[in-house]
Amino acid sequence: MPLTDRGMAAREHAIGSSDVGALFDHDDFGRTESDVYARVVAGILPAASERMALGNDLESFLVRLAQRRLGVRLRSAVATYRHPTLPFVAHTDALALDPIDGLSAVVECKNVSRWNAPDWDDGPTPAVVDQVQTAMLLSGRQLAVVVALVAGGQLQIYRIPADPIRQAEIVDRVAAFVREHVEPRIPPDDIPGELLLTVTAPSGSIGVDPDTALDEAGLDMVDASQARLDAQKAESAARGRLAKEMVAVGALKATSPFWMAEGKPRDDGSIGLSFRRRSVPHGRKVEAIA
Repeated sequence: MPLTDRGMAAREHAIGSSDVGALFDHDDFGRTESDVYARVVAGILPAASERMALGNDLESFLVRLAQRRLGVRLRSAVATYRHPTLPFVAHTDALALDPIDGLSAVVECKNVSRWNAPDWDDGPTPAVVDQVQTAMLLSGRQLAVVVALVAGGQLQIYRIPADPIRQAEIVDRVAAFVREHVEPRIPPDDIPGELLLTVTAPSGSIGVDPDTALDEAGLDMVDASQARLDAQKAESAARGRLAKEMVAVGALKATSPFWMAEGKPRDDGSIGLSFRRRSVPHGRKVEAIA
């Protein structure tokens, strides 16, 4: 169930159950502590994807299917559950109104793409397990039912019982993250530079002294920028030469064991050269073309 406005406000500056995987470095989408820090401290949200929107649209459908399979009444959830002392919240897609296996249960729905399906061969991923353990902990339920539509055509239902030991580990990790990063506003060490610039938003202006770390970083950027321009010029020259050689032999498409090139029409009526490298010949060094 998508978060309500109230739920969004509760989660805005709190760590959510879906963030836990990132704190343990096994997030399903490659998010890290830095991404969690950026959202919690600076309100920087990840871009919404079409897959996320589709997952939201499928939730009510999956809840109905699970209700039929399990033979119990399920209700879409709107509540956001909060930890009593930490900025730590959980939201789940549905709640079971009847006991499942004699236990009160939360329900989490997942739309698993065919690319991610192999990660589910042994059941829900560690990130999903941590997500529902958090939901059980904060909501006081004893069981989680994960309803997964795998690769667009296979419905899987998994029962995950509450694990007090893992729940304690999750709380300890969240508490450490809050203590070390959120409260003192200290970003994780591996935060990317531009994200660090975004979350800190410095406003000062200075003149750069020679031989300082800042000057060295700037000079490295000068070198990298020049190398990029040189590489672009070399590629343009090589592309032009290749096009001329193809014209010389009367070929619109050329295929080598190491590369493929093909002339393709553009919208303006001209022909552009599409090139794909297949491999680099053994012993050949890549050199700039004057």
